[in-house]
Amino acid sequence: MKTDKVKRVLLMQLGARAVEGDPSSGLKERGAGGLEYIRKLTEIEFPGLPFRKIIHAPSPLAAATAEAIIGSARDLLWTSAEDTVVKESGMLFPDEKSMPGWLAISNGLPKNNPRFADLRKAISECVDQSKIGANFLSHEAGRIFQFIESELTDIPEGETMLCLTPSPLPEAMVLWLREARPHPRLKLRDIGRAHMLNHLDGFILFYKEGILADVALANYRKKVRTRVFEEAVTKALKEKDRGAYNQAFAAAADKYGLPLEEIEDE
Repeated sequence: MKTDKVKRVLLMQLGARAVEGDPSSGLKERGAGGLEYIRKLTEIEFPGLPFRKIIHAPSPLAAATAEAIIGSARDLLWTSAEDTVVKESGMLFPDEKSMPGWLAISNGLPKNNPRFADLRKAISECVDQSKIGANFLSHEAGRIFQFIESELTDIPEGETMLCLTPSPLPEAMVLWLREARPHPRLKLRDIGRAHMLNHLDGFILFYKEGILADVALANYRKKVRTRVFEEAVTKALKEKDRGAYNQAFAAAADKYGLPLEEIEDE
């Protein structure tokens, strides 16, 4: 899709929490989804901070993720500081009433590599067990979607808005969109087989003339991993030494916490 006359929303999963299980902790220093990873991601995808508006959920991790992206962009080239709005909103987070339902859904997901099919199953089981109401997904996803569209109204054509919110909220919204808005452009590949989001991956919503026209997966981890892989190879070739080659890969893997030798489709 040509994007010169299209507004975009990047609905992104947060970075990796510094202390697992501690909601008050911020962003981890190293590893996939940490500060070094965000710097590399910003260098590749967001030089100059091309976001007209950044909205993040009201949590320490969401705030730290937004701050890291903004800080990394500033280090590269800050071209639109005076135009960019950065704010927190509870609309990108469960409220007191919906939090138990979201926790029940999250607890029903596999601990490793959950898929969209697992999310749909967890939601169905929570409905069957009366942990959530039958309209929970449509209500919550619709709430987030309506908020995003209301915030998009003052974004100029060709600009992008970034929304940072924790999983499984982005996936649930896209799952709801696929089910509630059957449209040829919104029928993505079989998302039942697709993995849920990695840290700092997301979905891009494309709006043309105010109408949602397409939804695409933004797999940034693959891009970052590929770039780190290429830089490690370049460093090793300059050294012309097998030991340096292994050392370059080990250093990159330690810095970014990424598997480097397998760049598979995900």
